[in-house]
Amino acid sequence: MRNGKGNEEGFTGLETAIVLIAFIVVAPVFSYVVLGAGFYTTQKAQETVYRGVEQSTTNVQLVGNVYGLSS
Repeated sequence: MRNGKGNEEGFTGLETAIVLIAFIVVAPVFSYVVLGAGFYTTQKAQETVYRGVEQSTTNVQLVGNVYGLSS
């Protein structure tokens, strides 16, 4: 058993490899999730803009007379 007064110089090779592998695995997954969320948000915003433009152009109707002034 250890008594807690041992001299720990730092990471061993195995600990370093485990940390390195964890960073190599976690970083791409995290970046994929962030990019996927960004693309999803951009697509939804684009759909919203297109629907708004479509609704605003199809609902414009001319009712009554149009008058203009010229000089």
